[in-house]
Amino acid sequence: NPALEYSSQAPFHMGFYHEGWLIFSAAPFLKRTHVEYRIHLYKTLAQYAFGAGQDYWGYRFLGWATHYVNDLSMPYHASVLPGSSKLGMLWINLKAMIGFPRSRDAAVQLVSNRHAAYERFQWKIVRQAYLNDDMQHPFFQALLDPLQHIPYDNHFPREVIARESAGLARKTDRTLTGNMPAVLVRDPEVEVVGSPELEQVVTLTAMEKGMGSVDVLTEMIAARLRAFSMHTRSFTEHVLAPHAADRHIH
Repeated sequence: NPALEYSSQAPFHMGFYHEGWLIFSAAPFLKRTHVEYRIHLYKTLAQYAFGAGQDYWGYRFLGWATHYVNDLSMPYHASVLPGSSKLGMLWINLKAMIGFPRSRDAAVQLVSNRHAAYERFQWKIVRQAYLNDDMQHPFFQALLDPLQHIPYDNHFPREVIARESAGLARKTDRTLTGNMPAVLVRDPEVEVVGSPELEQVVTLTAMEKGMGSVDVLTEMIAARLRAFSMHTRSFTEHVLAPHAADRHIH
């Protein structure tokens, strides 16, 4: 989204590995994402630091690496336009190539808005639960109850995390559009980031769609957080295990 100053960071935080050969044939630039490289870079630096007895830098690098691992847990980081069909994506890209970019720009704006609405909703909910010391909240319970452990390897970001997220992207998109106010998820003329409506996302959702929609969105995100928790634990254990005995890391 060219309207957002941080949009150039997207290739370092997203991985579109499961769009299918037809999409990649028409838009090969989608393969140029670098999140796996960032994970590998900071993971290697963390392992080196722990091995050298530099626990401080080990944890700093581990934190940065984990950030990129976590990025792929987010469905909007693993699918290009989950609200569009493959043929729809090809059509709007073709029109843009011959000088009619309006449909493509609208699709990009909508996915950007939905991405922002998802994350702000999650932030507002988890922050309030934390301030209320509500450890029974579905988000915290999800983090404490991860999915069944899958050991981490170098294929894990693409074949486990991104595959899960991409597989849920269309369902996630439909859930958002069905349960959030239209101004946040259906209007391509609106830039949601920085808007007062985004800061009131939970309140507006409750007012316009009802508390049932707040619950539906909460349950959807909680399910992702269970996966997020497993991904984080698996990666952290992989990095720390060789050094735990020597460095007293628990």
